[in-house]
This record gives sequence, C-alpha cells and structure tokens, in this order.
Amino acid sequence: MQLADPLVDITASAARDHTAATGGEASASRALTAIFLRCTRARVTAGTGPTSKRVRELVAARESSDRPAAYAAFVELMKLTEKPVKWSYEVWDQMVSDLPHSEGHKRAFAAQMLARLAISGPEERILRDFPNLAADLHDDKTVTARHALQSLWRVGLGGPRQRATVIEALARRFVECGREKIGSRARTDAITSPGNLARESGYPAIAERAEKLMRSEKDEKALKQQRASWRKASA
Repeated sequence: MQLADPLVDITASAARDHTAATGGEASASRALTAIFLRCTRARVTAGTGPTSKRVRELVAARESSDRPAAYAAFVELMKLTEKPVKWSYEVWDQMVSDLPHSEGHKRAFAAQMLARLAISGPEERILRDFPNLAADLHDDKTVTARHALQSLWRVGLGGPRQRATVIEALARRFVECGREKIGSRARTDAITSPGNLARESGYPAIAERAEKLMRSEKDEKALKQQRASWRKASA
C-alpha cells in the first residue's frame, strides 16, 4: 500500500487556494510548480543528516560510563563533523564552556569539536573564541594539549581569516616548544597540523612558512622527524 505524501497534499491544497483567489489557471500552474519545488527541497533537507536531538544525544552519550558507547558516540560525532553541519551553534557554547573544564578528556573533546565545527560557523564565532581554544595547546596534560594541537588545523578550513589565525598560532607554538620538556614531540605536531591544512586547502604559503620554521631547528634528529611528518601530512 502506498502512503500519501503530506507535502504533495499541501502543494495541491495551496494550488487550489491560489486558483480560487486569482481565478487564473495559468497563474495557479506557476504557483503549483513553485510550491512543489520548495516542498521537494524541504523533503530532501529533512531527510539528510542527524537531527539536533540526535546530536545532543551523542554529546551526552560521549560522557557515558559505558566506554564502548562513549567511544561509539565520539566516532560518530567526528564523522559527522568532517563536513559542514547546520547544528554547530546548538552545541557551540557548551564546547566553549568545557575548554577550561577540570577533566582533561572534556577539555580535549571540546577543543576537537570546536576546531571541526569552524567550517560550520557562518557567524565566525571561532575567531572570537580562538584564544580560549588555543589556550588548550598549553594544557598541563600532555595528551590533552596534543589533541588540541593535532586538531587545530581544521579551524583554518573555515575561511581566510581563520586560516591566517591558525598559521600564526601554530608557528608561535613551534617556537615555544623549543623551551619545553617535550618540545621535540610538540614541534612535530606543530608541523604536522599545518601540513594537514596545506593538503586540504591547497594554500601554498603554508608550505613556505613551515619550511622556514623547520630550517630553524637545530636538532638534526628532530628535523628529520619533522620533515617526514610534514611530507606525510601534506601529501
């Protein structure tokens, strides 16, 4: 049994109302076509991507004590944010508020999500909140700082201003790393991250900036690792 399509019913009803109001069949036909196209687009949009409710459920599930369920929610959110989404600002403030959270895993997740949602921000809120995001690059927990650093390049996909902001932040982090205990590892991350951005954006100036930074490296072993990581990321 074939079910009736409510959108088609609405279209037909609207066309009949228009005919009655104008008394013109030709005009009604044009109205019918226009309304039908709008309804078709609405039907397609409604059937693509997760609902806002589903996203909130995933964010909540990531906090679950059920580790497999939490990981599954995390993986799905990472997959969803590979492309622009419409619900970015529905979770945005929560992510910003979690950047300084007392728990490292929440700080790391917030940094990853904000970096990934930058491509879905027509209001460019990421530029306003970038200092808070960049603060996690200096997190006391190495794993949290690395998650933030490794994902930061995604902010640069949001537009030219975002890209310039990220390039400067990563270059600054590369220089800072030289004075830190785990500086070699962090410097490699600070080179890998723009490598990813160079690959995805095709912006040639990124490679030039990275090369200049690597030339400043005094440790030959570290330099070799940086160049290998750059080639792999940017290929």
